[in-house]
Amino acid sequence: MTNELIRISPAQAGISTQAIHRFLDGARQKGIELHSFMLLRHGQVCAEGWWKPYAPAYVHPMYSFSKSLTSTAIGFAVQEGLLSLEDRLADIFSDCLPESPSENLQKATLRDLLTMSCGHETEPAGWEGSWIERFLSHPFVYAPGTMFQYNTAGTNLLCASLFRKSGQQLTAFLRPRLLDKIGIGEISCAAMEDGTEIGGAGYRLRTEDMARFMLFILQRGSWNGEQLLGEGWFDLATTRQIATDTPVYNGKGDWGMGYGFQFWQCKPQGVFRADGLWGQFGIAMPEKDALLVITEATGHTQDTLDLVWDTLLSAFEDAPLPEDREAQARLCYRLEKLTLASLPSDKLNPWETAKRFEKTYLPLPGKEAMFFMEACTRFLHSNETMRLQSLALRFFENEAVLCLTEDGVTSEIPIGLCGEYAAGSYRGEKIAGIGYFRSHYLFEAELRGMETAHGIRLLFRFEGEKLTISRCKTLLGYGDEPTVPDLLLQEAPVAAK
Repeated sequence: MTNELIRISPAQAGISTQAIHRFLDGARQKGIELHSFMLLRHGQVCAEGWWKPYAPAYVHPMYSFSKSLTSTAIGFAVQEGLLSLEDRLADIFSDCLPESPSENLQKATLRDLLTMSCGHETEPAGWEGSWIERFLSHPFVYAPGTMFQYNTAGTNLLCASLFRKSGQQLTAFLRPRLLDKIGIGEISCAAMEDGTEIGGAGYRLRTEDMARFMLFILQRGSWNGEQLLGEGWFDLATTRQIATDTPVYNGKGDWGMGYGFQFWQCKPQGVFRADGLWGQFGIAMPEKDALLVITEATGHTQDTLDLVWDTLLSAFEDAPLPEDREAQARLCYRLEKLTLASLPSDKLNPWETAKRFEKTYLPLPGKEAMFFMEACTRFLHSNETMRLQSLALRFFENEAVLCLTEDGVTSEIPIGLCGEYAAGSYRGEKIAGIGYFRSHYLFEAELRGMETAHGIRLLFRFEGEKLTISRCKTLLGYGDEPTVPDLLLQEAPVAAK
């Protein structure tokens, strides 16, 4: 037995290369910012791709895709008798109950957390401090099991329940039971102040890790001939357990098709998915024995699902197709060349003409902005609030370097000038930059976290002794988030000799 995923051609999997081209073309036409995808049929990978600067070796934030991993951990705990679906929250967290717990709270069970129907009308806010007490004190308006309301805090409470009964946090619990078995190596999950892992939104995985997990789910708990988790769990977890088109949640499109145990139902019958914010998808198509995993950053994720239904779902044949080596070569070439780069190669020879901008600039007094954290929330997985003290750009033949000093710490971020990203790091995160001169006084750059879903676009405007930097996020169209204010800097005085 091997844990290596086997690669085959689309034709061997019974899908034409044209269907995959249509999927890629459709994403581009709809403005969907794909970061990676992996398509599997009969347990084998038949197409995969990463848009530079994203790459196979890098993890990506999963957001609520994490919930499906938490659900699966609960399945193992139930299988081992550590937990029961009928365990009451009031019993597990008896030390955290409000003074006079309501009847609905006293009835709420782990099953209700799994189906996001514990009885809350709104989701409790805040994961810091005594978050369990706040969760249990939040009004349980509805009878448990009767009203769906999306509730990430409830998923985190599943993690806290697991810890209380097993003595292990989510990842440690899953490691010997699932992760090691299916070949998922080192991964990370963010944690709250009390150490509880954020199973509702905190994982970062590689694309292939996502595929391995979803293949385990599609195979109903089996891996390499070993039944790791009983099939009966999947009769519950991946099928509709509760309606989501409720007066409280009012789910539309694929979000109105119902919910299992932290898995969503989809519009095509029998299809279900793990689903994270901005389009982190694990789509299982049991009737086709196929699955698709996607990482992306879009505010209109229904467009992505519709694209999958329109281009891929109906493209699977019952038998392999004749091989077309030329078509396969064209597809392979396209997949190898995928990139998010949209800035042209610089034509103004900046390494010769931009030397006059190689100065150090200082924020105006009282304007020492938090340069990146202010520019793009969630850009970094960090709570640091380092404030900008100085900024400089250095230009070379093939790249520029953005030099930042924040609270006495200097960072140097490379920016590719030839139409390709240059890779570096910033505050412990992998980061990639690309840029060009729009005119002799305007320099545009894009910076992306290679293990985040986001980035920022920067426009440097050089005007005499002043530098104005305009900033906006790469991800737009979600929550109508405005661009951040311009940052105004002035040239640092030349030190006396």
